[in-house]
Amino acid sequence: MPNKQPAIQNRLSDKSITRILETLDSWRGPLTWNLLLDVVAVLLGHRFTRQALWNHESIRLAFGVRQSISVKQAKAQPRGSLGLIAAHERIATLQAKVARLEEANERLKVQFIRWAHNAHKRGLDEDFLNQPLPAIDREKSKIGLVGKGRRRM
Repeated sequence: MPNKQPAIQNRLSDKSITRILETLDSWRGPLTWNLLLDVVAVLLGHRFTRQALWNHESIRLAFGVRQSISVKQAKAQPRGSLGLIAAHERIATLQAKVARLEEANERLKVQFIRWAHNAHKRGLDEDFLNQPLPAIDREKSKIGLVGKGRRRM
């Protein structure tokens, strides 16, 4: 009988995703999925597949934005003093971050328009949608388990 080891699932945490996005923002040179996977393996200590990164929309979109910027930057290599080169790299990193955030903002605007349309179709007005969230009763949620491992609702 083959010895089946349980699959170890290393999922990308929010912190890991942020680190990958920052890496993409500061990327220099040509960008491919294989190059990104190599850097992520060193950065996070675990080798993920392209599909694992692709499943995270923020990484997928940042990759696309960064790839298009990399082509433009390859044509304009900075020359001059080290300070000037460092400043140019900092500017390039910030431009990549701005492009990524603008893309994310555009996606959120489209989502908001979709939600506003659906709310209007259901007869929900702005006053209803702007109601504050109910307060959380922390004492009630500390009740714990009741009966056979079920939480009391």
